Amino acid sequence: MRLLEQLPYSEVAERMNEALPGDIRVTEVGVPVFKNTDIAAAEYEITAELDFDKFREFLGREHIPAEKKTKKGVSELDLKQHILFVDVSDKITIRLPAGVDFNVNPQLVLDTFSALSGCTVLRTNILRTKILTSSGEEFR
Repeated sequence: MRLLEQLPYSEVAERMNEALPGDIRVTEVGVPVFKNTDIAAAEYEITAELDFDKFREFLGREHIPAEKKTKKGVSELDLKQHILFVDVSDKITIRLPAGVDFNVNPQLVLDTFSALSGCTVLRTNILRTKILTSSGEEFR
């Protein structure tokens, strides 16, 4: 986004928030440091009603076959290779590829868990908490 006049960043955020739906908020405004092509991964916090012990078993599998739907059709991939970090407690923190050329949606992880384990996942809330560059820096 390019501004046509100089405004304090706080005012930019305030004006944008006034125009956005209530569940989408601007939390920070600043000059870009990186290019969008520098994005490599994203970290998510997932809260859901599911069997966390079975989810840990699912993550412990040697291979996690999944079908990823793309604009070009369906491709098969091994999710295990693309889970960059995961921590499971009463919630799930997971880091997945999120680049321009390849990304993995966290919902695909949950859907694949459900399909392979036969467990139902209810009341899902997925919150993206970080966007990271290939060097691990937070994208700005």
